[in-house]
Order: sequence, then C-alpha cells, then structure tokens
Amino acid sequence: MNVLLARGSQGDSTSAWIAAGAAVLAAVVTILAQLAMTRRQQTFETSSSARQQAHEMKLDQIARDFSMRQREIDWRVRQLNEVYGPLRMLRATSRLLRDSLPKTEADGQRWRLVRHIEESRQKAEYRVIVEGILRISRAIEDILVAKAGLLEGEEIPASFSKFMQHSRLLQIAWGAPTNVTEQPDLVGVADVPFPDEIDQDIETAIASVQKHLRRAREQTGTWNAQVLEEA
Repeated sequence: MNVLLARGSQGDSTSAWIAAGAAVLAAVVTILAQLAMTRRQQTFETSSSARQQAHEMKLDQIARDFSMRQREIDWRVRQLNEVYGPLRMLRATSRLLRDSLPKTEADGQRWRLVRHIEESRQKAEYRVIVEGILRISRAIEDILVAKAGLLEGEEIPASFSKFMQHSRLLQIAWGAPTNVTEQPDLVGVADVPFPDEIDQDIETAIASVQKHLRRAREQTGTWNAQVLEEA
C-alpha cells in the first residue's frame, strides 16, 4: 500500500511539472508571436513611411518642374507681347509707308531715303510719309532699348545695332536746316542704309520664341497628367 501511495505521489508531481512546462511554453509561444506581430507592424509602418516619403518627393519634384516651366511660359509670352509682336507690327506699317516712296533711281538702282533727304523735305507728299516712318523708327528704338533684356538669344543681332545707327542718323539729318551733303558731320547718314535683314531677324526670333513656348506648354500638360496619376 505504501509503495502504491509513493508511486501515486510521484505521478502527481510529474504531471504538475508537465503542466507547468506546457504553461511556460505556451507563454513563450505567445510572447514570440507578439514579437513577430510587432516586427511585422513596424516593418509595414517603415515601408509605408518610405513609400509616402518617396511619393511626396516625387510630387515636390513635379511641382518644381511645373514652376520652372511656368516661369519660362511667362517669359516667352512677355517676349512676344512686349518685344517681337510690336516690332513685327511696326515694321509692317513702316514697309507699307515706304512703298509710297520711289522704289528705284533713274539708273535702275534702289532709291534710298538717306540719299534724298532734302528732296523728301521739299515734297509735301514725301515729307508726310517720311515723318510717319521716322515716328515708327523712334518707337522701334524705344522698344530695342527699353526691352533689351527680353531679346532672344545670347547676342543682339547686328541688324538691330545697324537699325539704331541708321534711325538716329536719319532723324538728325532730317532735322538739319540744309542739305545733309553740305554738313560734314552728317554726311555719314548716306553711308548707313536701312538694314533690310532686320525683318528676317525679327521673324527668326519669333519662330524661336514660339518653338520654346510650345515645348514649355506641352511639358506643362505632361505635368498635369503626372499630377492626376500621382494623386
């Protein structure tokens, strides 16, 4: 009987140890599961934060690109509205007025106003036309000087400088009291004819400005598409 009781007691002790071990194991498993879940959550949050940061950086870059393109659009529009548009219109008007003056000399050479200052002052029909041309030339001078910073390209076209010289000398000669050929300091006007290439230079600049303007607007359209995609 005593042997049986001892054995029973021993079995109860073993069962208790087994139960305790199972409880500890369960606790450890629970802790490990919680740790694993915590790590997964942290990894997810880190990944989510990284994606959000990358998204925000991309949007920021898109915004900077848009701002740069918008500034270029504004610049190009100013060039057309304040410089090249007015120059084109003024030159077109001046050409129409010039067509009312003689076109060729008696010997077939081109008739140039700089060689007929006195004659044009004496003839009323010539005088009113020349005075109109001179007013337009002064307006062109004002644009070239006041808006020089808006000119296209790194260098000022040679025709613009020649025009300034021609226009200034012509106005001085026109205001002289006697025939320009009798004024030694004004004789130079006859050697500075109007630079015909100025019209082509204006058109070339307009084509360049419009090309860059179209490209900037297209890129702005691409920006809008990117924003919608990223939103």
